[in-house]
Amino acid sequence: MKAVICEVAGRGLGMIALEPLQPGQVLMREKPVIEVDTGASSLDRREVALCFRAEEREEQGERREFKKLAKAFVALSKEEKSKVLALTKIEAVREKSLQLAWADLVRENIDLDFNQFCLIIQIYLTNAFSDGLWPDLARVNHSCLPNAEVVRRGKERLLVVVRSVERGEEGAHSYLHSLMGKEARQEVLQNRWGFLCACTLCSLPEQTRVEQEQQRAQFR
Repeated sequence: MKAVICEVAGRGLGMIALEPLQPGQVLMREKPVIEVDTGASSLDRREVALCFRAEEREEQGERREFKKLAKAFVALSKEEKSKVLALTKIEAVREKSLQLAWADLVRENIDLDFNQFCLIIQIYLTNAFSDGLWPDLARVNHSCLPNAEVVRRGKERLLVVVRSVERGEEGAHSYLHSLMGKEARQEVLQNRWGFLCACTLCSLPEQTRVEQEQQRAQFR
């Protein structure tokens, strides 16, 4: 075992290296517990666009997605459900979309109560990638100057080291994948995940940070 998920001071759970790590080493390899069929989702969006007025489309699209997520959760094993429910929830959810999806699920006699349904959707939206939920990978924290990167390989997601990591150092990847400046990054992180980043890049002295961001801006 090269790294372990454990409590990290001031950051909740995170991944800590148990030995020195070099670029290219794989820290984690995981399959999704919940998958989103992106092809079907694209068809859903086109159908919604044809069948509903513009002001209803977003809610109707979410209604379909939320129903699928609830059914996918119900199909999980007890262990998988526990792992999902232990994840953080931050993301706010449109109430109308939840109510529409819940009304459909009640008619289909789904084995969930409304509060649990809402919790599942919030957890998914907070922790998932665009095409599914990898709960162990969701425990890996963010850094604007990451030492690891998430790589897609079929259905698996791999966490791969991209900079040397010392024993006892936290492994982190970037949730943003962009060249945004500090203020823009902090706004997205606060609104989407509920925290302000204090990584090495965000903690640079003001003058150094401005110079670095000017340099980064050349590659946007």
